Amino acid sequence: MNQKHVVLVGHDAAPSKAFELVKAELEKRGCGTAAYLGNGKSILVELSHTSAMLIGADSVIIGMSAPADNAFHEIAIAEHAARRGVSYSFYADTFGAWKRQWFQEYLPNAKHLFVLNEKEREEAQKAFPNVNVVAVGNHEWEAACFPKYSREEIRQKLGIVNDEVCIFVPGHKSVAISAFLLMGVVHALHQKGLSHLKWRVLFAPHPGDGVSPKSYAEPVLYSSPNVWVEIITREKTYLHSSTSSSEPMFGEKEVGYPSSDLLSAADLVVESASTFCQAAALMRIPIISFLSEVSMQRNISVFGQRDWEPVSQGVSLLVAGNTDFLAQGISSLVYTNPSHLLSTRLSHIRGIQEAFYPRLTEKGQFARKIVDTILPS
Repeated sequence: MNQKHVVLVGHDAAPSKAFELVKAELEKRGCGTAAYLGNGKSILVELSHTSAMLIGADSVIIGMSAPADNAFHEIAIAEHAARRGVSYSFYADTFGAWKRQWFQEYLPNAKHLFVLNEKEREEAQKAFPNVNVVAVGNHEWEAACFPKYSREEIRQKLGIVNDEVCIFVPGHKSVAISAFLLMGVVHALHQKGLSHLKWRVLFAPHPGDGVSPKSYAEPVLYSSPNVWVEIITREKTYLHSSTSSSEPMFGEKEVGYPSSDLLSAADLVVESASTFCQAAALMRIPIISFLSEVSMQRNISVFGQRDWEPVSQGVSLLVAGNTDFLAQGISSLVYTNPSHLLSTRLSHIRGIQEAFYPRLTEKGQFARKIVDTILPS
């Protein structure tokens, strides 16, 4: 039997990370692979040479990146595959990714469309009746079910002490949205009713935001001692460096952690339409979706709807761009007097999270579902 050769193409960080897992599973089954992954930066192939990526390919799995400028290679490979009669499939890594306008021309002739869950599958199947739509989940969801570190282990590594409340803030691909999100969290924590507590804010910039982590320096430099902010990438940690000078300094430590590791440390996640929202739900961590008007308008283009699906599900609390309401939301989820109110509230939230995001019981399910579909039995 001839060896199958599968090509994987994804620009953004999410499909890139997902396709690394799929690639490993394909190779484990004896398939040849070629992966062109940008990891949120760029795919190092000239657009004019995209057709060469298909040489020897039996099938192609393509990410659905956003905005449209990020999807040039994905669109080009779909177009070349369609012309050559090579089977191609799409992977929608987030809610409504399959609704993105720049892929609509190519979706009707795709062999498979991989989506997050059964609701997405049913909706997409109605839109594209000739495509085999399969619910496979998301690689970050799977990672959340099998974290590398326990809560205690990662908090110890990060030096988070027992009386500190840890908030994880996953960055957005949009620098403007990330800055608004981080500044909003820091501002809220300085409000009356919260400022007396000790806070540790872990901000993880999006790998596809295209700027240096130092672009987000101000919240690190100019927060009060009770609100300690760190910017953590996979490679480094950026933090306030004490100095005798009157001007605060921005320090660096040569140690970093991926966002999936940081999530385990959190008492609360504050996000803006991030995949880590669903990952937090799988870890039963309370979540606030702090969405500005700009962010919600952007959702229409990126997700096909203004509303953020986890908010509609009830697994995340919506705060629409108001830092006073954000402070109230934070207080309601991490600091409530009497304490039984907090316990009852968190128990209710976890019940909803369990209903929409049941935990996986076996590692590798995500990649296996995709490969089982791609390869003939």
